Amino acid sequence: MLGVLVLACTAAPGQSISTAATSDSAKPDPSSPVPASPISVASAGSSGTPLTERPVDPSVEPVSLTHPSSEAADALQICQISDTIGANLVSGMGRINHARDAVRYAWLTGVEPEIQTDAPAWIATFKGEVPMPMNGEIWVDPTCIVVSGDGGFYATGPVKILSSDVTVTPLPAKQKPDLALPPLLP
Repeated sequence: MLGVLVLACTAAPGQSISTAATSDSAKPDPSSPVPASPISVASAGSSGTPLTERPVDPSVEPVSLTHPSSEAADALQICQISDTIGANLVSGMGRINHARDAVRYAWLTGVEPEIQTDAPAWIATFKGEVPMPMNGEIWVDPTCIVVSGDGGFYATGPVKILSSDVTVTPLPAKQKPDLALPPLLP
């Protein structure tokens, strides 16, 4: 069963935590507060190629919101696109033939146990701030992956912890995604 990736870190309110190695010039200023306005991230989880600059994989069929297959409908529900999050935050979605290839579409570390299989996977990538009310967090540009009917979210961009005003940056991806998923169809 897939679950939600939880990052455990501590920092003073208003400070940003990064688990990624940074140069001295790129380190956050601990005296700077986390911006009150929405975070703008060019690409999920990294300073690499923005989502819009990667080519859409022509082998991945787009998902229709009004006429999804039964498997696609299950993935839409598991990824909370149908009811909670909404389609407007989805940057791409589709079924890939091998879950381990998810690193080609999202800023994952590649060591996530749930994707260490050749089973097919449904992937939904999101753009912008996605509220995670059960966690009291806002995830920026997260990814949802469903394998064999079980799914979960991955923090592939910054995570704002609302109770402490802390922003956590997930571990860096081992490889830069080189493909995008097709946008949702009406």
